[in-house]
Amino acid sequence: MNVSLTPEAHRDLNDILDRLEAKDPFAARKLAKEFFRKFMLLGVQPGLGTRTRSGNLRVLPVRRSYRLHYEIVDPVLWIRRIVHTSRHWPGIELPSGRTQ
Repeated sequence: MNVSLTPEAHRDLNDILDRLEAKDPFAARKLAKEFFRKFMLLGVQPGLGTRTRSGNLRVLPVRRSYRLHYEIVDPVLWIRRIVHTSRHWPGIELPSGRTQ
């Protein structure tokens, strides 16, 4: 399955990596590899992650600090946003019984 990033997700990714690269370039490269590994994994196994109450939106963690918010709109898996877990996102619905 093809995996694509929305402009917002692309901006999220660049912001995350730029901020980290200013502090620790090695850690930024390592995190970039982890994000791309997850993108590739989703292309092969598109149902991974936790289903949310928001339609087809799913959430997949990247390490402990980030979440990929994605949905499948055949034939493309769209990465909608990449969010740090410390950010409060009232617009993103999590499964019942879970809080942000």
